[in-house]
Amino acid sequence: MGRKLMEYHIISGAVIETRRSYLPARNGAKKRGCRRAGASSAKKIAANEKQEALRLARILNTNFGMSGGYLVSLKYDENRLPQSYDELCENGSKLMRKLSTLCKREGIELKRVLINANFSPRYQRPSRLHHHLVINELSLDLLRKLWPEQQLHIRTLERGDLSELASYLLANVHDIGAGKKKWACSK
Repeated sequence: MGRKLMEYHIISGAVIETRRSYLPARNGAKKRGCRRAGASSAKKIAANEKQEALRLARILNTNFGMSGGYLVSLKYDENRLPQSYDELCENGSKLMRKLSTLCKREGIELKRVLINANFSPRYQRPSRLHHHLVINELSLDLLRKLWPEQQLHIRTLERGDLSELASYLLANVHDIGAGKKKWACSK
């Protein structure tokens, strides 16, 4: 039994990712191995995090790499600051539902990716709770109606490969618990 080199391409907007892997050259289906319960190894956790960053990068490149958009940091003042990460996530979900409703009323297509952040990759320590939102250009004015202007920090996205942005955004989330998602996107 030999091995066969397979090559395939993943196209995400202007970015084309080439993947190569060896597949066994045999007939018939492979039997699935047995699953083992328990904690994942550090190597597997690192591989999962790398795949999550790739998935986010593909979504960003497909939806914002060629058309552009904005990276918006949504901050909280002392009066509105959530008490926990779960409350932060709930606030982010409510905000996205309200934004989606406003966009539907105005006839605007909403493209967005929301990251609920609790960590500072620059200082390598927990940070004040906040949101990062990657959003298309048309829905930015509607977002300003829902969030205080002085607590918005808006940056224009560069067109092209947004893989580094995906890695940065995921580095803003740490220790949220098993089974919880670090980001959520529109359909």
